[in-house]
Amino acid sequence: MGITTLDYSLLHLITAAIVGFIAGRIVGVNAGSRPSRAASQAHTARDSRNVAEENLGRLTGRVRTAVMALLAEGRIIEAVRDVRAATGLGLKEAKDVVDLLRDESPPSGGARLH
Repeated sequence: MGITTLDYSLLHLITAAIVGFIAGRIVGVNAGSRPSRAASQAHTARDSRNVAEENLGRLTGRVRTAVMALLAEGRIIEAVRDVRAATGLGLKEAKDVVDLLRDESPPSGGARLH
């Protein structure tokens, strides 16, 4: 009495179901150990702020005063441009430094871009 074609197909289906179940459990366990998207974004925001604080130290007093004056006038783009020119930072990093300075400075009548 040999295995018929129907029995062989059923054996394949059962094996595939078991393998799929085990793989799903493994993936499910690993997915549970990953941080949520919100937690990951909060971590990235903290990292960006820490980097911006370090980069803020690269500004000379004269450049910082000029940037603060630009921010008081609401000239954010020019402030970012000046930070980039003085430090060699990329656009995002320079904007993060300017945002830090904006958070420190008193509010102005100019438009606030975020």
